[in-house]
Amino acid sequence: GPCRRREGSRRDPRRYCTGLRRPRNSWPAHVGVIDSAGGFDGCENALVGFAVRRFLVVHHGETEWNRMRRRQGQLDSPLTEDGRRHAETVTDLCVARGADSVFSSPLGRARVTADVVGSRLSLPVVVVSDLAEIDHGAFAGLTNEEIEARHPGELARRAESRYTWSFPGGESYANAPARVGTAVLTPDSSASSRRTA
Repeated sequence: GPCRRREGSRRDPRRYCTGLRRPRNSWPAHVGVIDSAGGFDGCENALVGFAVRRFLVVHHGETEWNRMRRRQGQLDSPLTEDGRRHAETVTDLCVARGADSVFSSPLGRARVTADVVGSRLSLPVVVVSDLAEIDHGAFAGLTNEEIEARHPGELARRAESRYTWSFPGGESYANAPARVGTAVLTPDSSASSRRTA
């Protein structure tokens, strides 16, 4: 199965490294590391014999809807003041890792976070539509209480099969990796040897 190595603890989110996952209920924004050869940073099961392109996967800073516990999906919500500070904090790690390209989802919360990173690194931000968050469909913008009222029982069905269950009118966690993987594994060939954020 996939290798998910943790560095540090939830008390130090800047050192949490587990691919594309984040600590539950954890802010500030954090960084995960993924290698395009197929393994996560430090994992023994990474494929051997391929040129490795390393990506620092940065989660956006806290948003207003995060505080309200509203699902965002591909809708948007502005960063809070804490969220902007989170972006500054995570930028330190990107600088330390020596990133030399910055790519972003088109969503505002991701773009603002990426702009903070790009500004510090003096790099332009390249917007890639396939990096957008999973489409939450009819659940986007709603709290769990509102979802249960409008779609009774759907959250329970999701809990039974979280990976393959699809958001009504949106995507599943099984669908989205193919979309994101295309963006991650086949970027512009000019960036093939770069370390990216």
